[in-house]
Amino acid sequence: MVLIDENEEQVVYASELRQPGVFRRFFMASKAASEGKDVPILTKNFIDFLILYGTYGGDVCPSEDDEEGEDLEEEQGEETRLLRSKSQTPSQLAQVQGTSAKKAFFMLLKAFVGTGVLFLPQAFRNGGMGFSIGMLIVLGYLNLYCMNLLVESSTAMGGLSFGDLAGQLFGKNFKQLVLGSIAVSQMGFSCAYYIFVATNLRYLTLLASGCKWDFPFWFFIAVQVLIYVPLSWVRKIKSFSITSLIADVFILVGLIYILSFDIFKISAQGVAKDLLWINFESFPLLIGTAMFSFEGICLILPIAQSMKKPEQFTSVITWCIFTIGIVFIIIGAMGYMALGNDVSTVIFLDLPQGPFPNGLQFFYVVAIILSFPLCVYPAIRITEVGIFGHRDGKSSQWVKWQKNLFRTVVVSSLGLISWAGSDSLDKVVSLVGCFACIPLSFIYPAMFHFKITTSQFYKTIDLLLIVFGTIATLYTTYVTVQQWAMNAPSPPKDPCFR
Repeated sequence: MVLIDENEEQVVYASELRQPGVFRRFFMASKAASEGKDVPILTKNFIDFLILYGTYGGDVCPSEDDEEGEDLEEEQGEETRLLRSKSQTPSQLAQVQGTSAKKAFFMLLKAFVGTGVLFLPQAFRNGGMGFSIGMLIVLGYLNLYCMNLLVESSTAMGGLSFGDLAGQLFGKNFKQLVLGSIAVSQMGFSCAYYIFVATNLRYLTLLASGCKWDFPFWFFIAVQVLIYVPLSWVRKIKSFSITSLIADVFILVGLIYILSFDIFKISAQGVAKDLLWINFESFPLLIGTAMFSFEGICLILPIAQSMKKPEQFTSVITWCIFTIGIVFIIIGAMGYMALGNDVSTVIFLDLPQGPFPNGLQFFYVVAIILSFPLCVYPAIRITEVGIFGHRDGKSSQWVKWQKNLFRTVVVSSLGLISWAGSDSLDKVVSLVGCFACIPLSFIYPAMFHFKITTSQFYKTIDLLLIVFGTIATLYTTYVTVQQWAMNAPSPPKDPCFR
């Protein structure tokens, strides 16, 4: 495909514009320029982010009926003409479409900061103050190191995606294993969303009704299923640009309030008296929850490959991991210091009752509901391709409704699994982090780099990472499952009996 200026007949080849979704961004930028307007902030940031999310790791490509850019449908042919400002030369146009370091930093923050941060105060209780801080630092550094390994491996192989790297280096079956890990991790995140939302909605319903409406937990799971099923049928991921923005605002305000509450409580009542430096009974749960929080590994390659100056990625990701590491430690440590062993898995349940905190809790729930379609999207697309191949719903309504039925089954099944684990949210979160996130974050990147590097020193480092990741996965998963089976469920706090 080529881009041609109508007046100057200057050509921009598609090879100059390699990042996912560039033609959608080009169209929006050109349209705004022709009208004498700036490109809207949603186009600059959220649509770009969602386009990259829509090619999750480069492996979760939208199907034909999911494709973006319907604004361009009338432009057909292999040499489609797209209008652009005549003042832009081809080289300038290519640079305009690149992601700047600042935008890449923003996208990385958005990829990493989610619900996981809210589970960290409880995770600090499980790990103990000293162990938790030290382990977050270690895991943050290892995540950073392995992300750079992943980008280096991809670059050496010509810019391959996460799954394609696995396929090229270890074969088709290993590629399916990597894609399966991505799908399982996203399904796990989705289950955590289900439980988080249901727990908070039940709490708020009891509070609003004066403890008269005590609906069972499955009721709030079922309500979510009714909301998520039609959302899962949405084919264009850019449709969630506005909801993504709203969700991020709610999440930011919620984190600021939680931190303010912790500071006020500590200043008024002092640090909790029952803090532990290391909790020998449950410290593996901290590792799983921490890995759950560092959940953006699969977006590293699309963001790195979309950068205007790829050589800046190492600096950008270093500052990003440093920033979110500080945020994670502050939120986790302050929550644990303020509440001690009384801290809940869902820290919102520990906040004082009142119009503002309860209203904030409700809007945070709305934020998670709005984020759910993005969370479940990669899992749906990976499993959908495995079942339907590349058959699309544009040419067949029968295929389209088969896919809709499949998406309904996936969302409903995740709801059923969430109901089964509803009394042990901290175990669910930790299990997802141990079983799904550690291989994606440590084992697979180290295996890729081991295969391509010629340095015996780095091969040794890669091998140590593989061994460490394998042991960590097996041990933490075993301990988490064992504690889940042996310990009594811990139902969330009830506002009627606080």
